[in-house]
Amino acid sequence: MATKTLYIDTQEQSKPFLFESTAGSTPSLRCYIFNNGEEVSFSAFNSASFMYAWGRDAGGYAEITGNVAEGSNYIDFEFSATDIATRGKYLAWINVFDVQASVVIQSEGKLILKANPAI
Repeated sequence: MATKTLYIDTQEQSKPFLFESTAGSTPSLRCYIFNNGEEVSFSAFNSASFMYAWGRDAGGYAEITGNVAEGSNYIDFEFSATDIATRGKYLAWINVFDVQASVVIQSEGKLILKANPAI
């Protein structure tokens, strides 16, 4: 499946993102991160996660760990079929962490998983 792309600017946190895919598929997502239009440069100490929620209980969310390359301004997320198995609309967010595991960037949006005719 082709890689989908998001562009997130830390100065536009209130602008939600939209990521659409097919339930039970294995998409890739590349998120380019900017600060006021300038590319962010990640260090070896940054980490990231893509999360989405389907319920209010403690176990009602999924977390996909991102691959952050030192010196780059993007994060790659590789989803497995079990990560996004059920169709629906979900609140989603992307967190970028520093060396102390503190959130330094957070962007919220929506994940839409369409029905998969193959399953």
